[in-house]
This record gives sequence, C-alpha cells and structure tokens, in this order.
Amino acid sequence: MLTLLLYAKLLLYKLLVYINPNEIYFISNLAIIQSQLKLYSDALWSYSLSILLDPDPNIFFNRGLTYYEMRKLNPAIEQFSEALSLNPNFFEAYYNRACVYQDKKMFELAILDYTEIITRNPSDYSSLFNRSSCYAYLGDFSSSISDLNTLISLHPFKEAYSLRGTCYYFLKNTSLALKDYYSARNFDSITYDCIDDQEIHLYYQNRLESLTKNKNTLQAINDLTSHITRKQQDSNLYFTRGFLNSQFPERLEEALQDFNTCLSYDSNNANAYFERAKLKAYLQDYVGCKKDMLKASSLDSSLLPYTCLWLFSRN
Repeated sequence: MLTLLLYAKLLLYKLLVYINPNEIYFISNLAIIQSQLKLYSDALWSYSLSILLDPDPNIFFNRGLTYYEMRKLNPAIEQFSEALSLNPNFFEAYYNRACVYQDKKMFELAILDYTEIITRNPSDYSSLFNRSSCYAYLGDFSSSISDLNTLISLHPFKEAYSLRGTCYYFLKNTSLALKDYYSARNFDSITYDCIDDQEIHLYYQNRLESLTKNKNTLQAINDLTSHITRKQQDSNLYFTRGFLNSQFPERLEEALQDFNTCLSYDSNNANAYFERAKLKAYLQDYVGCKKDMLKASSLDSSLLPYTCLWLFSRN
C-alpha cells in the first residue's frame, strides 16, 4: 500500500516538474521519492538538477544519503562534506559522515565528527555510543569506557553494558566485565544495527572466559547453551560445553552428547575424540575409549604419547 502511494506521488511530482521545470521544491521532492523507491539513478539526476538551480546544503545532504544507501561511500562523504561547507552546524551531516567513516573503518575521522556533535550536545546517545565503539576498535578501551559511563548514566541500555563489559575484559578486569555482562544478559533482545554475528560471538567468548576465570562454570554452561541457539552448527561451542559438562559427575551424559554433536559437525576434531575417549574410560566403555584414542592420535600426533600410555596401562 505504501509503495503504491509512493508511486502515485512519483507520478504527481513528475507532472509538477514537467509543468514547472525550474521549481526547486518540486524537483527536490521528486528526488526524495525516487530515492525512497530505490530509483537511485533517477534520484541522483534530480538532485543534480536541484543543485544547479539552488546549491542548498539539504540537497547535498539528501544526495549523500542516496549514495550511502547505494553503498557508494566515497561519494557519500563528498556530499556530506559539501553540505557542511555550506552549513557548518549541520549536525545530521556530521553524524552521517561519521557513520560512513565508521563503515570504512576510518575510526579517527569518525571520532572527530562524533566529537563535533557531542561538543554541542553532550547527551546525544547515538554519537556517544558510536564514538565509544570507534575507540574500542582502535584499542583505546579507557576512552571507550569513559563515553559508555556517560551514556549509561544518561540512558542505560543493554548494548552499552555489553560493549563496556568487552572493554573491561580486554583491560583484564574480569570482575567488572562480568558485572556488565550480567547487566546485558538478556542478549537476545539486542537489536542495534551495527551488531553482527562476529560481535555476538565475541560477547559470548569474552563472557565465557570471564566466567571460567571466576570459576562460575555452571553459568558458563548456561551461556554456551544460549549461544548455541544462535550458532547451532558451531562445533567448537559443543566441544567447550562438553568439556565443562565433563567437570560434573552428574553431567557426564550431557558431556558425551556434546562431544558426539561436535564430531557430527567436525569429524576431524582430534581434541573432541580425545576428550570423549577420557569420558568413555570413566564410563567404563573401554572399547569405545580405545577407538577414540587411536582416532585422536591419528589426527594429531602430539596426542600419540597419551594414547600409548593409556594402552600400556590397559595391558
């Protein structure tokens, strides 16, 4: 329905531009509608015509947004910069140019633009969070934490706690990292656009290591179970959960199932065969243990001495 309405408006503005070819209002609105309909080439042509008639910063800004949607990042930067040269207080242009710089991993330049916004509006949540992300990518975790502290004091939300927890983790402050990870433990509800699978995996990995260092093994198992719901075919997650489950006599069957699942996804995981062999020995399945020991040593020769020692002890 919305698309039909946009096409109706498109036809209307095309007619208005045909009747009034020098009316900037009609041409610029036509360009916006064309961009919304992803008719990017038409939109760029309309923006160019608008600029010839009136080089307004808003038109440069909108053309920059169109380039950004097209993922043409360098032209987008050029258009946002043109808008800022005409209006140095154009905050939306600073913000969007910073986002493009961030996409291009030009974090120092992104920080400069976010800082321009924060200097004028210290409580701009998006700019504070994005600048803290840039600092974190550059390894400046202290500056990232400083921004996140400000942000959390103004507007606490899960993404900020998660990122601050990761910063504390890299600063080797596992107790504070865990505190923030607990605050962000409802991780499934996180929806911010910049997160991707790698960042989610890093969150769980860092929290897992923090938990195990603090000997909170059961919570680490729960974390892994939550992460497995996201990445059901990640053999390493099953291996790690199996290893942790094997620390508890009442969880040996769960550990065995985890090692089985791990090997179903990665049949060449020598460590999984080796850990499953130890588990089978404990469960007195010596035939299965021997088979797994031999398989593990065939895949990883460094395990051969352990296999020989076990075989020797069985004779």
